[in-house]
Amino acid sequence: MKTCTYKACTNPQFGGQMCRIHQWARKDKNIIRKINKRTKRVSVKKPDFGYDSLIALFKDVYWEHSKPIKCIVSGVDLTGCISAPVGVFVSHFAHILPRSHYSFWKYNKRNILILSPYVHHLFDQGTQEQRDKHPDWNWGALYAEVEQAKDDYAEWVNENNL
Repeated sequence: MKTCTYKACTNPQFGGQMCRIHQWARKDKNIIRKINKRTKRVSVKKPDFGYDSLIALFKDVYWEHSKPIKCIVSGVDLTGCISAPVGVFVSHFAHILPRSHYSFWKYNKRNILILSPYVHHLFDQGTQEQRDKHPDWNWGALYAEVEQAKDDYAEWVNENNL
């Protein structure tokens, strides 16, 4: 087995006579061409909704919500969730549009719903089959919120030239 040619490395070769760890040190033309083809990312300034943390956002959403607070899907009363431990408190708040795809709205109050933790879990990680096990729950209201939020997000992006 051939070993890496970088200084005193004894790892097996991967390509260009270097191991996986030392691929950055290759001098052959293929690697140089790939580095030169990289495009520069244009940084877009994230909008400021007035929050530096999700906890602060969730607390404001909680206090501004009309009381009693009911989960729109299951109908469970969530009014006392503010007194729960932080980990449980946070699990009551769901982003309508996922942060991974709609990163501009991570800190937007419009993108937050108060749900029971189990509904939140099924909404984020559950399958349709798991949701169908609760036929008495109003998933349609949640799906309507998602569609409305997508429309609002597209309109907001156009207004802000993003």
